[in-house]
Amino acid sequence: MTPAKNKALMKRIFDRLAAGDRSLFVEHLHDDVTMTVTGSYSWSQTFRGKEKVLRDYFGYVGSLMTRPGRTIPFHFLADENWVVVEARGDMETKSGDPYRNHYCLMYRLQNGQIVEMKTYQDSAMCERVLGPFPARSEPSRSSPLSLSSFADSRTLIARTANSTLWDIGDRIACLEIETRLGICTEALIRNIGATTRALTGSYRALIISSACERFFSPGASAEAFLASIESGDPAPALAFLDKGQSVLQGLKRAPFPVVTAVHGAALSGGFELAMHSDAVVYEDQAQFGMRERWAGVLPAWGGGTQMLLRLQADGVPPDEACAEMFSAYARVTLGAPPPHPHNTPVTGKDALIDAAVEKAKALMVDYSPPPEAELTLAGDFAEMARITSDVARLESFAPAEVAACEAYARLLCPAEPRLIRETDLMRAERDALIELLMAYKPAKRFEAINATGKRPKR
Repeated sequence: MTPAKNKALMKRIFDRLAAGDRSLFVEHLHDDVTMTVTGSYSWSQTFRGKEKVLRDYFGYVGSLMTRPGRTIPFHFLADENWVVVEARGDMETKSGDPYRNHYCLMYRLQNGQIVEMKTYQDSAMCERVLGPFPARSEPSRSSPLSLSSFADSRTLIARTANSTLWDIGDRIACLEIETRLGICTEALIRNIGATTRALTGSYRALIISSACERFFSPGASAEAFLASIESGDPAPALAFLDKGQSVLQGLKRAPFPVVTAVHGAALSGGFELAMHSDAVVYEDQAQFGMRERWAGVLPAWGGGTQMLLRLQADGVPPDEACAEMFSAYARVTLGAPPPHPHNTPVTGKDALIDAAVEKAKALMVDYSPPPEAELTLAGDFAEMARITSDVARLESFAPAEVAACEAYARLLCPAEPRLIRETDLMRAERDALIELLMAYKPAKRFEAINATGKRPKR
């Protein structure tokens, strides 16, 4: 690359850094990058390799701060394969002290990758505010659920209003869901898609966890469905469903393994997110299920489809697999997740993230994403009508719930058993949901579920 192109790249990187987003910087670090803090004070040393640069230097600095810092550039100079940046930091330590050091930062680039960095800074300010640089120690692992167990080794990649993306070492990233109650909002789903694309080529595994104390995720936001009901236009709901299907299928086909770390409950949209991962590491008391029946709709991000695929891959005959999946939908809760060779229960949530990391490391070896699969639809409509009747007697189904069960049964019970691609079945689930939504307009049911987390009264 020419000096002008190198300079333009570093300007793009610093535009992000000035906003507190380090994802582009991390993406352009070469695996064998070296970083030297110049001078003759405690911070003066060379960090070798991308993992050590991110963990040992940036990870330690981040652990001292109350929030992700910003680096604001003033001038850029480029010559041959070097770019020099004059910049100022904008950070605040956990003790409340501002840290606004001035830097001269040198970057040597090769084929669009940063292969060498040198940092010149106010050494007296650095040691006065941050203290001497410590000898490297093993991270404390006290609260894996919130990732504070990796406080000494994690490095912030990016933070949004709905999630935080961390580098936790060994080229493993962790996306921590931070929406209210872990709800899958449209913004979160778009962010998961952007994260999948951003990590490609730079990371070898992704863990998805939730910062919510009670849940991994209780489901998707109802906002788009309510908008369609109110306007009489299916477009908002259809766009939300299509985006969810696209993002989750992209997650499933990512060139790296995806592990979901589930505590509390993974329901509806949260269940569908987990079903598109390569492995579910879950607290042994966690609950899984599809609550869509309560609202009078179907799971249309592919949760039912993925469960059916897993049952048939586990050797369950197609007719029995269809009946088992439909029964889980009609009864709402499954207990444990559907069978899968990589699923791993752990005792208590304290061990959750550590177990997810070990699972990710095992799956990284010679990983290749699964191809699109086919499954067999061979349901028995009479058997599904019996299941619906049994559950309806216990719970006194509303008309919308009866209609939803009948619609799902029709999808699963063709006149003759037939093969169908997973994406085709997901589209059929989506179309059936839209038809039910516009016919029954269950706005009050969605609102009651959002407000109470429970099934609405009939």
